[in-house]
Amino acid sequence: MKPLSGKSIPFTKASACGNDFLIIEDAAVSGHLGAISRRLCDRHNGIGADGVEWLFPDPGPAVRAQLFTSDGSEGEVSGNGTR
Repeated sequence: MKPLSGKSIPFTKASACGNDFLIIEDAAVSGHLGAISRRLCDRHNGIGADGVEWLFPDPGPAVRAQLFTSDGSEGEVSGNGTR
């Protein structure tokens, strides 16, 4: 896997009910989140996961989440991933 902009990406890997997800704050990277998610989720050349939950801080205590599946497509927010 080619490095993503040559810097490390802080993440949390969490598992729930047989699925595993990476949780990453959006400020950690720039670029097309679908393509980055696909590369990170690759179980042979990446970290390996079923998807990536990207977190976007909103004003106040809220956080907006966006899920990309392991194939790089945008998915519905996942109960397992959010848990």
